[in-house]
Parts: sequence; C-alpha cells; structure tokens
Amino acid sequence: MQLEKNLSNFKTSFTNSLNDALINSNKELDFNLLMYSYNSLISDLDTDHKRRLNWFYNKKKTISGYPKHKDFLLACRPKGIYKPASWKYALSISQRIKSPYWDIKPVYDNKGNWVYKYYQEGFDNDNTLYTNIALQNNMNDKIPVGVCIQLSGKPNIKYEFLGCGIITSYDQSGYFNIVSCN
Repeated sequence: MQLEKNLSNFKTSFTNSLNDALINSNKELDFNLLMYSYNSLISDLDTDHKRRLNWFYNKKKTISGYPKHKDFLLACRPKGIYKPASWKYALSISQRIKSPYWDIKPVYDNKGNWVYKYYQEGFDNDNTLYTNIALQNNMNDKIPVGVCIQLSGKPNIKYEFLGCGIITSYDQSGYFNIVSCN
C-alpha cells in the first residue's frame, strides 16, 4: 500500500514538473496549430461517427458523470482508448485517475484552446496494439477524437469533457500530442 502511494506521489510530481517544463519551454506547445475546424474535419465521416463525435464536441467545457448515451457507446471502462469494433479510428480517449500511464494535463491558452499529451497504451512502444494503431490512423487522416479527463472516483465519478481534438504528432517517448478543435 505504501509503495502504491509513493508511486502515485512520484507520478503526480513527475507529471506536474513535465507539464510546467512544457509550458515554460514552449518547444512542444504551438498554439498556432489550433486552426483545425471541427466541421471540416468531420465532413466526410459516416453519420454514426459524426453523431458520436458531436456528443463530445457539444459537451466541451462541461463536467459530468461517465460518458454515455442511450443509443451508442462513447468510451470503454477497462481502457482509456475506445475504438469501436468495426472502425479504423479511435472515437475517444479518457484519462483515468488510477491509470498506470503518465498523461500530462492539458495546457490552455487565453482563449480556452488546449494542447494535451496522452500516453499510448503499453509501456514498451508497442505500436502493434490495435488502440495505438487506431490513434495513429486518427493522426494520419486528421480524424478528431473525443477527450475527457476523470476528476473523481467512486462513489461520485466525474469527468471533465474537453471536447474534440486532433492528434498532431506522436513522439518516441510514447505520447500522442493533441490540440483542440474549434
């Protein structure tokens, strides 16, 4: 139990330090990339994909419970990356409180746009996992992904919904770099 607490404290401290370094260095953060128009990015998607992404887009800047809709799935509880079975692309990513991964908190500009570093599934840069392949497909084809961050655990689970973002790059340390869609 103490080891788990120490690891959690280290993870939080490391993530906060890395986040601060990114903000101060401005090397990784180019808010000029925040020019992606959401409507143009989804124009060629099928109706089902658009409906699901629109759910995230319309929830941006809100806080509520687990992402769900009565007609379709939006996320997957066991995994942070949700890729519907027959899809080429991931639909959503969710940062979890008890995740073993070192996702970095989003950084916002003064207009509310954000840049976010989301860690891949797996620790050994295994790009053969279907979830990582799906996110790479999103990146290559500029297909938005819904983004949410868990704020609290049971019994009152809450998520912050950032809306939709575009994966602009993947770095060799295992992070997908995501910017918000306007």
